[in-house]
Amino acid sequence: MEISYETILKVLLDTSDNNPFFNKINIIQYANEFKSFTDIFDNSFYRYGISPSDENNNNVSFWSTLLFCFDKNYFSRDKDDVLQLITTFKTDMIEYIKSNYNNMNECVKNNISFDTIKQYIKYNKTSEPLFLEVISEYLKINILIFDFKDNIIKSTYYFDFFNPWRPTIFLANYDNNWEPICSQETKIFSFSSPKVNILKNKILNSDVVYYSQLKEFIVNDNLNEIIQIENLDKFTDSDTLSETMFTTQQHLSKDLTKNKLNKMKKEEILQLINELDLIVQFPKPTKKTLINIICSHKNI
Repeated sequence: MEISYETILKVLLDTSDNNPFFNKINIIQYANEFKSFTDIFDNSFYRYGISPSDENNNNVSFWSTLLFCFDKNYFSRDKDDVLQLITTFKTDMIEYIKSNYNNMNECVKNNISFDTIKQYIKYNKTSEPLFLEVISEYLKINILIFDFKDNIIKSTYYFDFFNPWRPTIFLANYDNNWEPICSQETKIFSFSSPKVNILKNKILNSDVVYYSQLKEFIVNDNLNEIIQIENLDKFTDSDTLSETMFTTQQHLSKDLTKNKLNKMKKEEILQLINELDLIVQFPKPTKKTLINIICSHKNI
C-alpha cells in the first residue's frame, strides 16, 4: 500500500473511534477547516487537540483547555503531568472559593451554593452555565464560548461588564466538550494583544449572548471609565495570569521572604494581595508599600 501525505492526514484527523468534536491529541485544526465561525477567524487561528479524558475516562476537556491557554509549558508536558496539574488546580479552587464565597459577585451567591460549585468542579460539570461564571470570577477573566452545536457565541466575564482590555480566552464548545481556539501569535486575547481586529471588529460586532442568561451581554470599551470603575492597578495581565494560574493562595504565600517579594513584579504582588484578601488603603500604593503590608500580615 502506498502511503501518501493525504493518507497520513486522514489517519491523524480520523476521530471515528472517539468523540467527533475533538481533534486528535496535539493535532492542530486551522480555522478554514472549522465547521462553524469561519466568517470570524482567519487562518492564523486554530483549535488544538488537548487531552480530553483522565485515566478513568472522565471528561476533563475543559480543564485541559484552560491549562493549554495559560500554561506556557503545556507543549512539554505529558498527559500524567497535565492531569496532576488539573487535580491540583481543582483542589485549590475549591479551597479558595470556600474561603471567599461570601465575597463573590451577586450573580454567583444568589444562584448557586458553595456545595453545588464544589460538585460541579469535582464531577466536571463544566457545561453548567453558572460554573463558567465561577471560573471568570475566580480567574478574573473574560471567556468567549463558540458553540459548535448551535452556532452561537456566548460569554461570561468578571465584574459587571465585558472589559475588552481584560485577559480573554476563546473556547470551542459542544455540549460538555471543550477545546481552545488560539492564534499563531497568542493564546490570550484583549484590546492590547495581537489579533485585536478579530476581537474588536468581528466577535464583538456579532450577536453574543451571556452564557448563564441571568444578565445581558454588555461591553464597556471606554478605558477611562473602566479605570475609574475597576481600579486598573488590580488588572491581571496575561503574562502574570499565565504564570500564576495554577498557583493558589496556599502556594503563593508558602515560604515567603522579603527577598522573594522584592524579586516579584508589582502585578504579582497585587495578585498576592488579592488572594490573601488584604485591604490596601492607599489610592496608588508603591511596590514597597505593598510588600510592607504583606510582611506585616505574614509576620515576616
